[in-house]
Amino acid sequence: MKFYGRTDDGQLPSILTNRLIEIFAGEKNEQLFEQKFGDMPVMLCGEGYGKGIQKGGLYKDTQDFILFDVKIAGNWQPRESIENIAEYFGIDTAPIILEGTLQEAVDYIKTNPNSKIGTAKSEGLVGRPKVEMLDRSGNRIIVKIKVNDFK
Repeated sequence: MKFYGRTDDGQLPSILTNRLIEIFAGEKNEQLFEQKFGDMPVMLCGEGYGKGIQKGGLYKDTQDFILFDVKIAGNWQPRESIENIAEYFGIDTAPIILEGTLQEAVDYIKTNPNSKIGTAKSEGLVGRPKVEMLDRSGNRIIVKIKVNDFK
């Protein structure tokens, strides 16, 4: 079990690190991973959120982990699988805000909406096609639309 920040130099807050250890480490959690995934390599992608992590609002009174993507044995998982894994480990998953076109997502973000979690303003949206798509180099096609891009 390894925990990484967004960059190689990223430092995780100690409270968040302790929460990640509580959720994912230890013999009990190792057994849960083994029961769920066997010996397949698994990468859970998410981020820390809550008090002391975000600026400009509060998503949660405590620091926690929210799951937004999962890669199992080299394959990115569909939304249903991500939700199932989050439920299995008792963690939050990023909510679906809308299903629609890129233009609908841009129009939504331009309204500077509140987050669906806590009292913070939304930072933006991450968009994924309903069917996994790759570019010519084999990279996933995903878009991030940020509120700050329209200020």
